[in-house]
Amino acid sequence: MTFLRRFSDNSVYTLTDAATIAVDMSQGPHFQVTLGGNRTLGNPTNPGTAKEVWIAIAQDGTGGRTLAFSSDWIAVDSTVAVNSAVSSVTILYATARDFGSGIKWYYTVEHAAETGSSSLTKHQLTGGTGQTTVQLQIEIVIGGFHFDPSLYTGETVTLRLVGDFSTTDGSASAQLRLYDMGASATFSPVRRSTVSIAFADVDKRMKIDQVLAMVSSPGVNVNEIHNVARNYELRMYLNTATANSSMRAAWSGFLIS
Repeated sequence: MTFLRRFSDNSVYTLTDAATIAVDMSQGPHFQVTLGGNRTLGNPTNPGTAKEVWIAIAQDGTGGRTLAFSSDWIAVDSTVAVNSAVSSVTILYATARDFGSGIKWYYTVEHAAETGSSSLTKHQLTGGTGQTTVQLQIEIVIGGFHFDPSLYTGETVTLRLVGDFSTTDGSASAQLRLYDMGASATFSPVRRSTVSIAFADVDKRMKIDQVLAMVSSPGVNVNEIHNVARNYELRMYLNTATANSSMRAAWSGFLIS
């Protein structure tokens, strides 16, 4: 069975509730499980060509169950606990990547609306991975999206740089840049915000947030965006002190929380 065929398969497989919950990717990528106690999610087996997985995790009629994660699961968000409310549902999404230490499943979670919250919770709108040779400076387009603030009520808009970064140049730095592309194809890009990091060492996992204000007339690179619908583009800017420096990264970007 090819990955494309598996990816389009709408079948949902129920995982067996146990102290350590087994995840057999040959049955995936869509799963569900109801927690009957405090559990651990086991490392995925038989990944084949699968690179993504979705798991709906429900609390039973008692609730309060916790879920720990085995060693191959790597969190890319600071909030990854499952919702503890009775009969609540948490959605886990993970993408598999190998950065030289074997396949790891980089995951995040989202609490479903029936948890009782009236607002949305941590929607990752774009992300990506990359490996490149940097000639001192390079800016890479990593994603674009249309954002309409009227679809959200009371949420915070956050530009987030989170992931795993490594480079052969210990003095390198990186930025996640948000460009306002306007409402038409003829608009000149304007940078509205920048999230920056500096490499204190050559291999680092990190998360940095920058809250963006929604205003009617946003400034240039001052962490403000329009309070009306616009098109945006995310770019990753890499800067090294030495030419031909190797750099690789896995990151997520724009969020609504």
